[in-house]
Amino acid sequence: MIRIISTLLFAISLTACNQQESDPFKSCDNFNQLASKMEIVIGEIKNKYEGETQFLKRLDNAQVYWLQYKERHMKMLYPEGYDVTRKKYGREVFNPCKCKELERLFDLRVDELKTFLNGPRKGQEECPTFNNIKEG
Repeated sequence: MIRIISTLLFAISLTACNQQESDPFKSCDNFNQLASKMEIVIGEIKNKYEGETQFLKRLDNAQVYWLQYKERHMKMLYPEGYDVTRKKYGREVFNPCKCKELERLFDLRVDELKTFLNGPRKGQEECPTFNNIKEG
């Protein structure tokens, strides 16, 4: 009787694990949304500053350097190799720890980029930046 109960409990726990793992990429949904959001914000910035070619070149350079920073940062944290995926139960799944760090980095970058749409952050209104210098 105890074997039957323990076998039944084991089967139930396996079923629960399989249901949680039914979408192996679920753990990185927030990261994927933030990456898409960053692309949208960059597009909005490019539209807003369409005639500012020097600024747009600097923005593109900054984005390249930010992406390089992100890659180097992740390689520093995960020296075994910066793969967002790992093998689990014989299939590829996203590593939630890496995704959480990517979420944090992308969230910060989106916040930084939004200053070009919304103006300087609170407390930095007096600091000269590209988008608040008044010509005259």
